[in-house]
Amino acid sequence: MIIKKSLFKKIFKNAEVQLSETAYKLLEEDIERMITRWAKRAKEGNIKRVMPGDIHLIRGNVYTKEYK
Repeated sequence: MIIKKSLFKKIFKNAEVQLSETAYKLLEEDIERMITRWAKRAKEGNIKRVMPGDIHLIRGNVYTKEYK
């Protein structure tokens, strides 16, 4: 488990939306794939330690005026 189930439930509860067990598992799998992709990008970019300034690189964000 990457993110605590209680955190997922709290976020959805605050939005007044129920989260089924199956939906939780699908979201968890999606987050795992996303983090795996980030780790692969870090390795491909020769980033040995991810620092706050590197986040946009591993997430694949394109730096534009909108991100300032």
